Amino acid sequence: MQQFLNLAQCGITLEEYICELYHLKKYCLNADTTDKAKLKKLIRRLIDSLRLRMVGTSLVDLTQAIEKVTQKQETLSQIQLQEKRKFYGFESSPQAP
Repeated sequence: MQQFLNLAQCGITLEEYICELYHLKKYCLNADTTDKAKLKKLIRRLIDSLRLRMVGTSLVDLTQAIEKVTQKQETLSQIQLQEKRKFYGFESSPQAP
């Protein structure tokens, strides 16, 4: 149960974090019983850059929250890639297929 309560995204990918959250949740039936508590747990333990992007997002359930967080992660990854390209002097325009 302590692993579940202390789980954070630090140092792991979003997908690994979500999988571990679901895995540990099976063993903690008394913890986070409401959807609201599950949402808070998910958002609270994200890395800072993702958590800040989730502020002000209205969420109904855990599935919707995971979809939103995944979208935000993809957007953040694209922004970081563009910044790296710009920093190293590469073109930032997307390549045609």
